Amino acid sequence: MKRMQKVLMVYGVVVTALCLYLACFSFSMISGSSANKSVNAEPIQIHSATESNSAQELYRLAVEDGQVVILKGQEIFETTGIDENDMNEDLKKEVENGVSFDSAEDVYSFLESCTS
Repeated sequence: MKRMQKVLMVYGVVVTALCLYLACFSFSMISGSSANKSVNAEPIQIHSATESNSAQELYRLAVEDGQVVILKGQEIFETTGIDENDMNEDLKKEVENGVSFDSAEDVYSFLESCTS
């Protein structure tokens, strides 16, 4: 019986030590990953409608049923909820010129800058 108690005691100490180590390691990764790092913003890549990109489908803005929509290839990817009559000049130019974007995030960034 005493032997079993010793085994359980050693097991408990080992498990506790491992938990403390993992907690310290996780905390150091979290605090180290965001602290003291500068943000390097990359420019958004915008392509004209005449450029082709066979590796991936590009995102474009269009107007469907009076609403600004995001197209991925030829399919509607998302409806933005922006009414055609509420578009500012920058947004109207982009829609009219058929400018395309590399990713949905680039489209969202552009729309945010137009609606702010």
